[in-house]
Amino acid sequence: MKYPMTNNWLSYRRISNNEYEVTDNIDGTVYTMGCTIAKFAKQLDGHTNPYEVDHFLPTEDVRTMLYELHKNDLLRSSRVLESSFGSFLYTIWIPRWTPFLRGFAFLMNNLLILFWFPSLVCGIYVFIKNIRLIDIEISLTGYLLGLVGGICVHELAHAFAGISYRAKVFEFGIGVQNFMLCAYTLLENSNCKRQQRIQINAAGVESNLFIAGVCLMLCAALPRFSPLFYSAAIINVNLGILNLLCLGGLDGMAILADIIGTDVLLFLENAKRIVCSKRRRVKLRKEGLWGHALILTSYIMAFSQIGFPLLLLLNVGGIISCFI
Repeated sequence: MKYPMTNNWLSYRRISNNEYEVTDNIDGTVYTMGCTIAKFAKQLDGHTNPYEVDHFLPTEDVRTMLYELHKNDLLRSSRVLESSFGSFLYTIWIPRWTPFLRGFAFLMNNLLILFWFPSLVCGIYVFIKNIRLIDIEISLTGYLLGLVGGICVHELAHAFAGISYRAKVFEFGIGVQNFMLCAYTLLENSNCKRQQRIQINAAGVESNLFIAGVCLMLCAALPRFSPLFYSAAIINVNLGILNLLCLGGLDGMAILADIIGTDVLLFLENAKRIVCSKRRRVKLRKEGLWGHALILTSYIMAFSQIGFPLLLLLNVGGIISCFI
């Protein structure tokens, strides 16, 4: 960025003839601004010289407004979202809301909904049917390509689903978080319906399983490169399962919150008590189908809490096996 830019996750609402309410959609902070500084802030896009935004504004006024915006941490001077020990996040794409983008996002999201499951089923079927022709080996190149591609497509799927349902999608980026490769999508979907929020959160997992299905089919279609595609398929299945776990910050937690419509932490605590207490399970079984369903859900939730380290160990084992 050549010039300062106001944080692209801000939203503006006029509350009177002289004031705007400015909301930081990331941390929820609400600011009250005068019309002049609010209109000035909305025009800071990183490409426009702030002193040329409005030629009628005195230089001293511009300097004062920039100082106020900077003091409240409402400005960014580069595409680096975060830079700290072990973490570095860089903005790749800030969506510009156009009819074409909305149409394209709508198409991509609906194609994903229609084809992720058939792709996975067909991939597994074709893979099993041609397993004698396929070289089932782990390829480090395939593993890394599948990991990078899977992470990026996962987050883009969230972004396209959000744009499709008119959620507030602020940016997409890549980087390193706690020394681990990552991608991210900043969005706020409270204005969407519950079913739409579930799909926005599930879109990333669906995209990983779609990629896995396509890669399994390519193993049979191009057996010479089967180790490459097989490794990419395995890592994308792992990414999909990992993100379904009910852990803070993962898609599974957000999906569960929208499904049950209550405090997820309380729900998980209750699930742990059911798993650990035989008396609770006996009592729930007497309540019929609903009780059995709650017991099953509790075991799934409990597994999710230990599934994360297990998947990490399996992936580390996969990488090590590439060198053996």
